[in-house]
Amino acid sequence: MYMSYSHAEPGVYTNQFPMEQGWGCAQLPVTGGNVIGAEHYQPSGGYMFNAESENLEAAWKAYRAVFADVDMLAEYYEQGYGVSTVPAAIEKANPAQYFIDNPDLLICDTDKVYPMTPHESNVDADIASGLKDLTDRYNAALDAGIAEGIGSEIKIDHFDPMNP
Repeated sequence: MYMSYSHAEPGVYTNQFPMEQGWGCAQLPVTGGNVIGAEHYQPSGGYMFNAESENLEAAWKAYRAVFADVDMLAEYYEQGYGVSTVPAAIEKANPAQYFIDNPDLLICDTDKVYPMTPHESNVDADIASGLKDLTDRYNAALDAGIAEGIGSEIKIDHFDPMNP
């Protein structure tokens, strides 16, 4: 068994590194058979622009050509290169056969976009103020949990984080 992020680019397995074996997709088993959480996915979350770029307008134009062109997104989905999250592209496209054969590759009701992680939400802050904010929020949540009786402080005698 090979485990991969379920909405990864499936074209990798058919075009970039074609597999000789037949392959399929399934959700990972869960304890007791009950799914108690959603799988996180982040649509197009890996692209940023440097505000100091000399080619900011050209970068934005290229980005829009790739990620905002419904015809291109539909074709990308039809060719099986990746999963689309754009409703207009999904409606327009005839999905690749392995999406039909493996519906778990597609975005479904158990997939959700989680809130940003602290490092994502602090992108505009300097590191010191971002860490202080994170520490303050963590300690406030810990104190509230202890006060409500749903948490407790854990201390390990003589713990050294440089020599755990």
